[in-house]
Amino acid sequence: MNWKNKRGSCFPSANHANGACIDIHYFYNANDENFLLAMKKFHFTEILVGNPNTDEDTFKPYIPHYKKLITLGGENGDNLHNNHMHFDKFQYEVAEVYL
Repeated sequence: MNWKNKRGSCFPSANHANGACIDIHYFYNANDENFLLAMKKFHFTEILVGNPNTDEDTFKPYIPHYKKLITLGGENGDNLHNNHMHFDKFQYEVAEVYL
């Protein structure tokens, strides 16, 4: 483990300082879609998801439901997001969250 991580740093990603962004590994099922929709309710306005590249060993898409995540509001996060969703640009000015 990097020494900075032991001290609570978000190294190497400056985007994650003070919880400004959230990463979550894929569930690889419908829970990905549900989680994405829930995070939109909590006013994250940029959601990056992995792209539809195929794994050279298994020839299966990394994220089988990639297109569905895009239609629900995700954006192409390229290869960097093949193993996790990235939630960013939280709207801090929102006073209340309605479920």
